[in-house]
Amino acid sequence: QATRATVRRVIEPKLDSQRPKGISSMTFDAFNLGTIPPLIEHIALVPPDEADELQIQVKFTWKGNPKVVFKVQGPMIYGGTSPLKIDVGELAISATAKITLAHLMGEAPCVGGTQITLTEDPYVSYRIAVKAAPGMPSVSLGSIPGLGSAVRDAIT
Repeated sequence: QATRATVRRVIEPKLDSQRPKGISSMTFDAFNLGTIPPLIEHIALVPPDEADELQIQVKFTWKGNPKVVFKVQGPMIYGGTSPLKIDVGELAISATAKITLAHLMGEAPCVGGTQITLTEDPYVSYRIAVKAAPGMPSVSLGSIPGLGSAVRDAIT
């Protein structure tokens, strides 16, 4: 629940600010990360930048079973009469992160701060399926100027 609320709070304003002309709203119709956890492929200690910290490098992959559906409405879509749903599937993310435990102390709470940094751009792959409204003709993502890039920007 908390993750869902946070993602909506962060991503939906971004969707709204990047929506192309002719689109009146872009929101999540469904958002669920699924049941498959990330897989840690490699973990290693790396030399710290400061004497009072510990740095760990973690490579992880997530090939989950999320349910992510965007709902798009506006005059460019069926003349504004019906929404279009964009289903994101087969989402896979692979990345390497550096976790820094800073200001280590000899007593509780032991760690004064934590920082997580991606060491390179993550690899993200996914499949997009456009679902036409019932009784309406099919629409491709590329047939609405700017919609494809807005959806891709929201995912990556």
